[in-house]
Amino acid sequence: MTSFLEVNMPKEGIFYMVEEKTPEGIRHDLHYANKQIIPLQQSCLKFLNELCIAHLTTLKGRLDAIRLRFNLHKNIPIYISPCLVLMTVKAGNKKYYLNYYKIAETKNLGKGKTLIAFVDGNSLILDVSITVLQNRIKTVERLLKEGPF
Repeated sequence: MTSFLEVNMPKEGIFYMVEEKTPEGIRHDLHYANKQIIPLQQSCLKFLNELCIAHLTTLKGRLDAIRLRFNLHKNIPIYISPCLVLMTVKAGNKKYYLNYYKIAETKNLGKGKTLIAFVDGNSLILDVSITVLQNRIKTVERLLKEGPF
């Protein structure tokens, strides 16, 4: 089982994570700069919980605190560290955990598609409207502005 401690790349390097439903089961991958991908043998949520525990809390604790402090009921950003704040987006059979700090820009491609350009020059096209993504970004920015970070 691959855990945070077994992954050789620093957690701050995570660009995004993907949870994909396939006929064989659910696949979990970490995506780093320059399209480096590390498959996980555990769920993205278990991996994120390990990251939170490394910071002396749990994923549930963080989500509950953010939910209460900011009166959010869904699509709650996941604050892990000053370099890793994730927002979730579902697109088809995939769930993406996008690191806010690694997004350089977003662009509306029309017909419900959005281009996400990352700071390393790579990009990702999602079947998600630009409005959905912009709302997730605004929520993260509110969290960072009003939070104790």
